[in-house]
Amino acid sequence: MEIQTSYEPELTADGSWTMRNHEIDECFHSAMGAEKEAKQLYLEPALPWLSTPMASVTVLDVGLGLGYNAISLVDWWHKNRASAAKEIHLVSLEKDVDLIRAFTASKGAWQQNWAKERLDYLSCFGAWHDTDKNYTAKYEADGSSFQWTIIAGDALNADLSSWQLDVVWQDAFSPQKNPRLWSVKWFEKLKNHSNPNVCLFTYSVAGTVKRSLEAAGWNYEKIKRSDATHKKQWLRAKLNPMKERGYEHT
Repeated sequence: MEIQTSYEPELTADGSWTMRNHEIDECFHSAMGAEKEAKQLYLEPALPWLSTPMASVTVLDVGLGLGYNAISLVDWWHKNRASAAKEIHLVSLEKDVDLIRAFTASKGAWQQNWAKERLDYLSCFGAWHDTDKNYTAKYEADGSSFQWTIIAGDALNADLSSWQLDVVWQDAFSPQKNPRLWSVKWFEKLKNHSNPNVCLFTYSVAGTVKRSLEAAGWNYEKIKRSDATHKKQWLRAKLNPMKERGYEHT
């Protein structure tokens, strides 16, 4: 039986389901395809980090939402362990506890046509821990490990002190509807918990996002996609080394 949430399912162009949040009147994913968006905007650009042998890589997933970005990474790891980084840590942030529970129990309305193997990955999740507000799952095989932590609650208050971020998937609701997760304060928090060579990927190319990134000490570049049927542009950002040392470009 599905676990009911306060969202309405909508079918996207690639056959995957998204959900509409009527409170802010916005879907979790593009109408062009939730599955396609997860693969092209987030998973594929992160592969240079994820495919580094013997490395330990931490990916921050902002936010979990319906789990397409996260489950795409888990699926990739299971199928590419031989060439994957030795240790991968995936940290997903999500405010809506009911959404997390539906997702991890494989009982969300949007999961109706998910492959069985993807649903099986979710069976590894531990029980809900009221003390730390975390869900955890761990996969190990062939000398490699993948640890997945979902942190519930306000992302601005999330404790990220256990990790140093290598990749950030900035996939929150839009800056117009969820400005706190596109603010200077937010990007400064990410910077403070990141490795020097961290790379941030996001679908938003809004001017407010670019200004917040710059003010928080990030350099960004706009990336053009060749796939005209999907998102035409997105942003990639890295830390500004001059600003990190207290200098500004003139």
